[in-house]
Amino acid sequence: MTRLSLSRLFFFLLFPAFLLSSPSAQLSAPIPVVRRVADRVIRGGVGPVSFRRVPAASQSPAWDPATGGSFYSLATAAVPGAGKGGLLLFRAGLRCPKDIRARFLRDPRNPALRLFVEGRLVLGGPPGKTGEIRLAGGDVHPLLLAVHLPPGRTPPVRFRIFEKGRESRSCRIVEPGGSSGGPGGPWACLGPLPAPEGAEKALEGARAAAEEGKAPWKALPPLEVPVVGRPFTGWIYPEGVLLYALAQLAKETGDRKYEDYLASWWGTARRLYPDSLFLARNAPWIRGPYWVRFKRRALDDTGAMGVAAAEAFFLLGDPFCRETALDMARYAHTEQTRLPGGTFDRVDGAGRITLWVDDLYMGCPVMVRRWRITGEADYLDDAARQILGMARRLQRPDGLFMHGMRLTEKKKVPWTWGRGNGWAMTAETEVLGALGGGHPLREKVLQVYRRHAGGILPLQSKGGMWRQVLDLPRSWEETSSTAMFVLSLARGVRRGWLEGPMAARAARAAEAGWKGLAARVSRKGSVQGICVGTNLGHSLEDYLERPERVDDLHGLGPVILAGVEVRRMRASPGGKRR
Repeated sequence: MTRLSLSRLFFFLLFPAFLLSSPSAQLSAPIPVVRRVADRVIRGGVGPVSFRRVPAASQSPAWDPATGGSFYSLATAAVPGAGKGGLLLFRAGLRCPKDIRARFLRDPRNPALRLFVEGRLVLGGPPGKTGEIRLAGGDVHPLLLAVHLPPGRTPPVRFRIFEKGRESRSCRIVEPGGSSGGPGGPWACLGPLPAPEGAEKALEGARAAAEEGKAPWKALPPLEVPVVGRPFTGWIYPEGVLLYALAQLAKETGDRKYEDYLASWWGTARRLYPDSLFLARNAPWIRGPYWVRFKRRALDDTGAMGVAAAEAFFLLGDPFCRETALDMARYAHTEQTRLPGGTFDRVDGAGRITLWVDDLYMGCPVMVRRWRITGEADYLDDAARQILGMARRLQRPDGLFMHGMRLTEKKKVPWTWGRGNGWAMTAETEVLGALGGGHPLREKVLQVYRRHAGGILPLQSKGGMWRQVLDLPRSWEETSSTAMFVLSLARGVRRGWLEGPMAARAARAAEAGWKGLAARVSRKGSVQGICVGTNLGHSLEDYLERPERVDDLHGLGPVILAGVEVRRMRASPGGKRR
């Protein structure tokens, strides 16, 4: 038997006495409360999958998250027989609102193509043979696009239009006659035609036939877009926290209905995957229920759902969930933009750089999960460094975190937003739970967590809740942040990261916080007082005036996790249970 430290022994003796002296805490037994929330979530099932038909090409340019620009696009893969390869011709019209001198730019992901405007080659010719072309405003300018498609390759065709060095987004793709297009959009297709070695000759023959009206042009067929009925919420980070919480509840209770729900949810995600991937690559202007899975503009799009996928893999053994989790972690580790030194930042479409404390949860726990699955130490090390890097910039001397920074503008976002601190503290516990005693960064991360715990403990209200702005007594009491503090403190007590008098204080705070949370859960499982999604504020009022809603998705997962962690803390006050 291992020898307990005096501080751990002190807590071990004190905690049972505290529980016995607090009958009201016993009345708010965590699992029955969180079951009401979880059962309300799963009652309607995941929702049926159906499909809707939408045009295969858009009139307007679509935004490209990979380049930060916009492009005109059509889905060549939607053309029947295109997978066999060959020469495809597309025709449409281009209408501009004013006179412009336009230059066309290809996308490097395109197959070999040529684009003609009014019979003039504007893309795909030899270097120096293409240039600006004058386009009259209001007229419909005929477009002819020739694509040499290799067998088995079905990429999108994309091009961009520039005027005076700036991207033009105001032109529209229309039918040559000026109408909005047929069932598949404004483009019409000819082909695929055989593309032998004499492809140039085939192209010229096809162009001549097209211009003479002899070619059998056909409208593109519309695309089949998956639709999931209510209550499926799609791929969004608070849903990821909720799915993680349901997985933890399934483990804690052994109740098969939560496991069955997760199996159904991820089964739907697996079914949506191929169609959604096709749409993301070929028709990114279409936003289906799984669209954000592929857009990846920020860690919000990947991290929390990656954690949910990993937890589903641990519970269900589903290889789809495993690969999804690894992919989401890879994004955080290799693709997310960062400051010099490696700390996560965010860059918007205008190139402005910001720092968000939220990203500790959106990036760190998913990298920890990849380390657990694969043993890749770089991912765990990166997660630990994120905690330290963010703390250096955003953690105040009193332990609280500012919401963020606008680095381009050299401005702090100094307000201590409750849920932002909750995201950070939860991430600290996720990383600490993975760092072994010999890890060189463990003590530094532990110091960040202890300072954070010391900062929030004095700010708890008499009713056990924490506030929307933590250090502002007139701010309203908020549910999701309280839940994340409760789960983080309960974990710290159970795992021995908080010791002695501070552990006892944290246990009392977790119990009082849970009592406050339980009072906000109705008999039917609705949860009150949850702040809606919140961006970096420009003023204190931006936080104080954020709406609070019943059953906002941001709070359901944290409340379930808080209840599970309080239950675990009560079951092992000495920290024996892991």
